[in-house]
Amino acid sequence: MNIIDAIHRKTIFGPLFKDVRTWHAWEVYLSGLFGLPIQGEADRVLFESCTGLKGVPSERVKESFVICGRRSGKSFTSALIAVFLAVFKDWTPYLSPGERGWIFIIANDKAQAGIIKSYVSGIFHSSRALKAMISQETKEEITLKNGVNVAVKTCSFRTLRGYSILCAILEEIAFWRSGGGLFYTGKERP
Repeated sequence: MNIIDAIHRKTIFGPLFKDVRTWHAWEVYLSGLFGLPIQGEADRVLFESCTGLKGVPSERVKESFVICGRRSGKSFTSALIAVFLAVFKDWTPYLSPGERGWIFIIANDKAQAGIIKSYVSGIFHSSRALKAMISQETKEEITLKNGVNVAVKTCSFRTLRGYSILCAILEEIAFWRSGGGLFYTGKERP
């Protein structure tokens, strides 16, 4: 099953969308991200105009940067991607016996992390099949029966070391802080 199929399936992600048609641009993006065919000329034009790419990727993309404004659905989409990858991708070829894999969503601060964790939790609890995969849930993470954890953490080099990271989704990275201020933004500091 691919992510677009899961969005339209009533037993998986379907109930999450009041009107899935309003999420069409995100579906086009997700199709490109996961290397799925984009049907129709209008959708190919939409993809190319939003990404600046000429043509659609033919395989899953390893890295993507998304620039969008407030209330655009980016945090919910991040949560949806994290849950999909945790549940529908077989990570066993990449993990040693007994090793847990981690899918991280890294947020700017605790408030944003709490919002995103609520999305992740809501996605898992909206479907009987997804909810059945949960082994344990805490304030910051969900441990799944398939050897994968989905965790929402704040950006800190001190707390994000030593994990077998399968996927990292970096939320609002432009607002992350380093020890002395904002991370490098493309301009030299005075």
